[in-house]
Amino acid sequence: MAFSITGPAELALPPGRSGVVPFTVTNLMGRPVQVRLLSQPVGATDPSWVSVVGDSERPMVVGSTLTAELNITVPMTAPPGTFLTRLVAVPEDDTEAAVQGPALSVTVPPAPVRKRPRWLLPLIIGLAVLLVAGAVTVFFLTRPPKAPVSVTPPSIGGTPPANIGDQLTGSPGTWKGAAVITTSWSRCTSGNCVAIAGATGKSYTVTAADAGTSLRFVAHAWAVKQGQEPSTIKESADFAVSAPKTPVFTPTVPAVSVFRGGGYQALVLKAVQRNNVLVLTIDATGQADLRDPNTSCLNVVAADGTAVATARVSDSRWTVRTPGHYFGDISFSFDQLPKGEYQFLYSCAPDYSPASVGSYG
Repeated sequence: MAFSITGPAELALPPGRSGVVPFTVTNLMGRPVQVRLLSQPVGATDPSWVSVVGDSERPMVVGSTLTAELNITVPMTAPPGTFLTRLVAVPEDDTEAAVQGPALSVTVPPAPVRKRPRWLLPLIIGLAVLLVAGAVTVFFLTRPPKAPVSVTPPSIGGTPPANIGDQLTGSPGTWKGAAVITTSWSRCTSGNCVAIAGATGKSYTVTAADAGTSLRFVAHAWAVKQGQEPSTIKESADFAVSAPKTPVFTPTVPAVSVFRGGGYQALVLKAVQRNNVLVLTIDATGQADLRDPNTSCLNVVAADGTAVATARVSDSRWTVRTPGHYFGDISFSFDQLPKGEYQFLYSCAPDYSPASVGSYG
């Protein structure tokens, strides 16, 4: 982030409907920079109501902080209510690194009612004639720039839906007449969109909070003319995010854990998940000294081969239990069934080969 911008969240205008709000801007770019300060209307806010006090372009050394003020003046003809605006800081040499300050909620009081003196109307008419003539002259001399025109709309690369952990990259599109373009990401649910804090770059990594929503990439184009308020326009692109999937256990039986020296084996015939318990039906055969299967292990291994968890037998029910032959069910309990491949190891001994009985995820 190029700058840090802090300031008040609310302002209640006095009856005169005019006020000045200070913001603090800190240079975080690690180098000297020439910063351009802009007032950004939010929603239907009239951009003529808010302007930057003093020079809109100022130099900043490394790590320096300056105070920028927004002058807010609402005409008496405007209805009372609230509107939003913010301060934007743009590096002169990198307009795509523009930083948006916090939104300022401005409360506008009702306009006071005044009685007009009788002599006021002729005076107003005379002044109006002079003002119209002057306004026409000023309009042609200081005509504001036209609003930017979107040539190609913003877009988000890839094919929806996105999954948690995916990195999305947005393109602001191409514009005609745009001096500055700022970008932001919003999270939308049933048509209601909320800006994601800190997500103002072109790239965004999908988080768990985005599951089942639609992400919106917004490009805000500004046409700026020195000493005048900017004309702006917004365009956006949406990208759906898939809802989280419920993990399931998928058995891969039959499987067999074999004694490496030969003569003994444990055949896994069935693997069933019951909440956080995995029940295996095994048929273990060998000589009379066949080890007790109640000492067996169930290891969980991640995709990269690293061990995730190990469980020992928590319960057993035998149909056959004689020297050299065990047939029945053994259960393995977990606090929470971990994701990974489940490997059965008879008697927890390294001289038996592991048998893959299924996976969870």
